[in-house]
Amino acid sequence: MEGPNQKSASDAYACRWCDKEVKATKRSEYNLKAHRDGADYKSTHKKPCAGRAKAIQSGCSLPPTPAKLTAAKAQSTPNNSGTIVAYTTRGRFDNSTMTKILIIWLIQQSLLWLRMEDFHLRLAFDHAIVSSQLPSCVWGRRACSPTLPGTAFTGHQTY
Repeated sequence: MEGPNQKSASDAYACRWCDKEVKATKRSEYNLKAHRDGADYKSTHKKPCAGRAKAIQSGCSLPPTPAKLTAAKAQSTPNNSGTIVAYTTRGRFDNSTMTKILIIWLIQQSLLWLRMEDFHLRLAFDHAIVSSQLPSCVWGRRACSPTLPGTAFTGHQTY
């Protein structure tokens, strides 16, 4: 691939539409696609090429960006504010929302915060949402009962 700004001795590809140089290996062109379209990977959100609009105007047929796909999905589903659906269709994952849902679930089930140290529960959350962070039992004790240090709920043993 030879572009107008391509340097012959460089390992990176020069973008035709902006000043960036993007490295790609023989095995993977992910960096080139991420530069062209943008990317949503784990908790990283990369914007597409700044010259993308110029490329489309010149006749390039490019796929929609991840941001446009997310916006289209949010537009197609009814926006029920106050429901869990409203949180899941609005882009980036929010760890504090997950923490609030977990606290409600724990209070309803009357489980100790020590349960949060369960290996299988943590493994399930890591598999479902890679960027999730479960608070420790010490955080739970302080958050739930600041006046009674060392207890998560009244009547439970101190750890």
